[in-house]
Amino acid sequence: GHPRNIEILAGKKFETNIVVTVPFSIICVSFQTPEFDIQIGLYRADEMSQYIVHNKDEENEEIVHCLEGNTPLQEVQGLRLVDATMPCKLNYIASEPGLYRIVLSNEHSWYNSKQLLFRYCVLSPTQEQHQVNI
Repeated sequence: GHPRNIEILAGKKFETNIVVTVPFSIICVSFQTPEFDIQIGLYRADEMSQYIVHNKDEENEEIVHCLEGNTPLQEVQGLRLVDATMPCKLNYIASEPGLYRIVLSNEHSWYNSKQLLFRYCVLSPTQEQHQVNI
């Protein structure tokens, strides 16, 4: 998809959820900030999670967790601080289908908001079989 331009205020974070339906799909995340650094993490909802599906628009199905109780998330790649003034990528092979959450955090910053160019996609493996003729 096209990059989204997002402002993350000081002390805040941006989260988006991805549904992976095919095992061994690749989650690809690209992001950049014109200045400063940002924290990024990737998490997977476990089988105890409860969520409600809301259709955001025709292209992007957004998953919103219920407000009741805690929704356990398994840490896939925990929050790490990166210098995102140059384009950055995060690629992850999702061996299991499920709900994954991307977190881009500016909670470490007390004063500076961050402008963020951000996009993601999920690449699903194909089931093509190749036949070799001898």
